[in-house]
Amino acid sequence: MVLDNENKVFHLDFDEISPSQLYLSVEKLKGLQDFKMTEEEALPVKKFGSKIALTDGHHRAYLAYQSGARKLPVYWDEDDLDWSIYEICLGWCQDEGVQRISDFSERILTGVDYQKLWHDRCEETFQSE
Repeated sequence: MVLDNENKVFHLDFDEISPSQLYLSVEKLKGLQDFKMTEEEALPVKKFGSKIALTDGHHRAYLAYQSGARKLPVYWDEDDLDWSIYEICLGWCQDEGVQRISDFSERILTGVDYQKLWHDRCEETFQSE
């Protein structure tokens, strides 16, 4: 890990980052087809136990991975969020074998399936929280 103290962006190998969602949307990926990962586009991560998890930008991370990038520019997510929700999502990822950004290659869904299998699952789970 290389820390840039000036803007707090550092770089992680893709294998060091755990996803916190189960699927990607083919439509979202198409909408980002011209996306290029830069330092200014660094993605947020947070440490949960021994894991460093992506808290946003899963589609952009996957596209960077697909482009052949070796490392991902990231920064520590310091937002005031309900982190217990992310811990539940990380548990789902663990249970379903989604441990790396590369695991998304078999988990890209169309809009209806993405809505049903990801958004609806989250909504049903977290409405009761």
